[in-house]
Amino acid sequence: MEQGAAPHRRIGVILVERGLIDQAQLDEALAEQDACGRPLGEICVERFGLDRLHLADALARQWDEIRSAPPRPNVAPVVGARRISVKPQTGESELRTLLAEAQAARAELEQKTDELSQRLAALEALVADVTVALSEMRPTEQPAAARGRKPAPRRSRTATAS
Repeated sequence: MEQGAAPHRRIGVILVERGLIDQAQLDEALAEQDACGRPLGEICVERFGLDRLHLADALARQWDEIRSAPPRPNVAPVVGARRISVKPQTGESELRTLLAEAQAARAELEQKTDELSQRLAALEALVADVTVALSEMRPTEQPAAARGRKPAPRRSRTATAS
């Protein structure tokens, strides 16, 4: 790794490497981040439909890399092609906050997935019940011998008076 480079991969790089966004989307999100200062992951969720669970996994991977990296002297982190100055504890604090948010989002997604699974099971049961009801409403099939024949004409009562 070159001197001054971050001891871990940037979140945008991880998202691109995993195929969750492409390089053009990363560039666009970084430009928006420069303009508004919002977290890159949130921009990607809103603008490109990035799944929050995938974002949480990428942030967890980045956090693992940060925790396993050897300590460095106070060097301002590099974001894109620019340097920002931060206090030594600020970066870790922000990452802890982002990780907590990602874990909360993951828990919420898991809960919603469970709810949707229950609704799906209920809908499948309803479809099965409707299918049974429809099959009961259909006329039963006639025996094979009666299928090709025309029904016998009905006699009128007035014609058979003899």
